[in-house]
Amino acid sequence: LELLVVHDLFVTETAELAHYVLPGCSHLEKNGLAYSYNVCHGMPYLMLRKKAIEPLYESKSEFSFWKELAKRMGMGEVFPWETDEEVVELELKPSGLKYKELKEEKVAGAYYMPKKYGMDAYQVKGFSTPSKKIEIYSETFEKAGFDPLPTYREPDQSPLDKTNLSQKYPLILTTGARILYYTHAQHRNIKGLKERSPEPFAEIDKKTAEKFGIQNGDSIIVESNRGQIKVKARVTEEMAEGVVSIPHGWSGEANVNLLTDIHCREPIMGYPQMKSQLCSIRKA
Repeated sequence: LELLVVHDLFVTETAELAHYVLPGCSHLEKNGLAYSYNVCHGMPYLMLRKKAIEPLYESKSEFSFWKELAKRMGMGEVFPWETDEEVVELELKPSGLKYKELKEEKVAGAYYMPKKYGMDAYQVKGFSTPSKKIEIYSETFEKAGFDPLPTYREPDQSPLDKTNLSQKYPLILTTGARILYYTHAQHRNIKGLKERSPEPFAEIDKKTAEKFGIQNGDSIIVESNRGQIKVKARVTEEMAEGVVSIPHGWSGEANVNLLTDIHCREPIMGYPQMKSQLCSIRKA
């Protein structure tokens, strides 16, 4: 890259490679909405994050950064809002809620959608489809040249395909398993959490471990057609035979994305097949 700019609270692995690192402020220094994980106990909700203090030192919120950048590039009209509160108001608009309502009437800032059960909940507005109905047969897919009905298809890399690839890499690799103590790559700089999950690992079943001469705790090499990584083996009865599961979020030589192949993609959305690629394992 000719230019890499990172705006963050922490010196991440990406920040160490950046040409410029700009200080971001925390959620305690800006107003915003929390709705990334927007279903709690089966109920849609959102939460207003209220600013407790002004941003410290030279730190800025994401909105402030983008607004100032747009202004300096002569594109200030793209960001006509002046404050974080105005941006929150914009985000709330589809819900009919107001920033003032959440701030003053909802002490905790949390708002749960009114409970609606059964099909009656969708009779007025319908679903977010062209017909406003549940579409088992999708005319949108048909117009785009895809099968309008749900159709099973083997992954691009499949153990059922008796090719040189499946012979060299006989195991199924599934990635992206979650670790209780972390959120994706976040919180790995917290000592107390790092003590609970200190090192990267791959989960394999007992039969697969025995077949490849691997014991629990061994350092192993996991290899795919794209590369290889080094992790610890965690032998468990919870995995299916012939499957290797590696959590994401670790860096360096344990980064599981060094194994996944971007050319293996779901044909409609183009999403990478991160849970259905092939690999092999051996002792390090």
